[in-house]
Formats: sequence, C-alpha cells, structure tokens
Amino acid sequence: MTQNKIKRRLYLMLEMLKEQTSIKVSTFANEFNVTPKTVRNDLKILEEKGLVIMTFGLASLNPSAGKKALAKERQTLTTDELIAEKAVELIPENARYIGLDCGSSVGEVAKQIINLPSVKTIVTSSVPAIS
Repeated sequence: MTQNKIKRRLYLMLEMLKEQTSIKVSTFANEFNVTPKTVRNDLKILEEKGLVIMTFGLASLNPSAGKKALAKERQTLTTDELIAEKAVELIPENARYIGLDCGSSVGEVAKQIINLPSVKTIVTSSVPAIS
C-alpha cells in the first residue's frame, strides 16, 4: 500500500468524523474496503497524533485537537491528490471511456480512475498517467 493511499484514507476518516459524532471500525472498513485490523492501525496513527479517541470499536474526534491540528493533517495530501480526488468525483458512475490531457495532476487522476469498475479504456498522452 502506498503512503499516499494511507494518507488519503486517514484524511477521509477525519472528514467523516467531523460529520458524525463517532464511527464504528466496521463502518470504516466497509467504506474503504479494507480489513478492520487496517482500520484499527490507521486509527492508532490518528490517536497517537492526538486527533482521535478510540473506545470499544468506536472512533471519535478528539475535541481538544482543535482545527489547527486537523488542518495540518489535511496538508499531508498533495495538491495533485486533492485535485484528482475532486476530478474523479465528477466522473459519472457508468463512464466506460476516459480521455486525459497532459498536466501535473493527470498521473494522480489516472491512479484513482483505475479503481473505477465501469471504466474500460483510458486514453492519454501523459507519461505519468501511463506509468
């Protein structure tokens, strides 16, 4: 698993926790298609940073962590990853063919598109996207 995927998952966990009081480990596991053990490991990282409090299979934001700490965690994702994440959200669920232009974010978009089940063909001249 790449560090970027882990960072993105940690960030998304924090975003989910900002919207809900507490979330079960099993809910995270289903959301990110990972094992409960992976979720517990991820949450342990966030707990060590003082961002999350774990109690009996539930995670909640640490109220004393503050917005500054959460903003710092968000900055661990690169700009290209954030752009790619938003771009992939705009792709229709039934998209079968995707064309990608060149640019600094295209490689990251390609990494995320590859996981979309409906996409069968990606056309691009971008070397980072092909790699």
